[in-house]
Amino acid sequence: GQTVNELVESYLTRRVAGKRSVDEIARRLRVNVSGVIGDVKLASLHRRDLTRCIDKIVDRGAGTEANRVFQDVRAMIRWARGRGDLDENLVEGMRPPTETAPRDRVLSDDEVKAFWRALPDADMRESTRRILRLCLVTAQRVGEVAGMTRDELDLDNATWTIPPERVKNKREHMVPLSPMAVQIIRDQIADVKALSERKGRKVPTWIFPGPGARGAVTGAAVAKAILRSEWCIEHFTAHDLRRTAATAMERLGVNPFDVGLVLNHVSTTAPSVTRRVYARHDYASEKRDALESYAGFLLTLTD
Repeated sequence: GQTVNELVESYLTRRVAGKRSVDEIARRLRVNVSGVIGDVKLASLHRRDLTRCIDKIVDRGAGTEANRVFQDVRAMIRWARGRGDLDENLVEGMRPPTETAPRDRVLSDDEVKAFWRALPDADMRESTRRILRLCLVTAQRVGEVAGMTRDELDLDNATWTIPPERVKNKREHMVPLSPMAVQIIRDQIADVKALSERKGRKVPTWIFPGPGARGAVTGAAVAKAILRSEWCIEHFTAHDLRRTAATAMERLGVNPFDVGLVLNHVSTTAPSVTRRVYARHDYASEKRDALESYAGFLLTLTD
């Protein structure tokens, strides 16, 4: 009779092959399902076998991954049931492992201090440390920071312009850089240049090249590095650093509209009537004021 392993492979080829996320789904199912219950025969497959796969992921603290695997398994079991490979829908009534609440963690001032102090010893590459610092200093998304390229930067005028194809809401986004941000980027550029010269290769276009300089560091790699390191504060993500920055700006008296502009939130940047009237005004000075007063606050905090 067919085993779970065979079901997984058949599902990947017959059902998932054309999907954009096929590699991710294949990885999740092979590691978390085939790797745990691959030898179980479909004829004797029981709901508790599926629960065992999910529990293992939950136990290692990977709630989001557990939810995704649960969705993968549910889709696969329904598909198998529809084809007649299984006689019953084993996932009927099964609950998602962790109800993913919207994350709203904001680091306290003490936690920001502790994070900044712990960074130099964290188990990660220097470039990853700089990405995390910039997430906090610029309040931008980790993927946008990690994917930064040289032609997006004008360091003499302290601006970073993210092109539409790299932005979540697909609108070009100009980020004024505080002196603190410029310094982090300059240090990184100098290191990459020195490494390229030592290796005798062309300086890559990415500010944060990944291993082998064949592409930029990814947000996923940064997330892994955070998890791998020991912190003296409760678990946080790169996105929490962005939210922490936004909250700090509001506390410093920056109005919420300007904070929305810094964050490039769709609600703030959507073309409304007022926006069309003031389209010539790109709010550069408001954004700069917000980010510079915030950087001043960070400096006193982390000094």
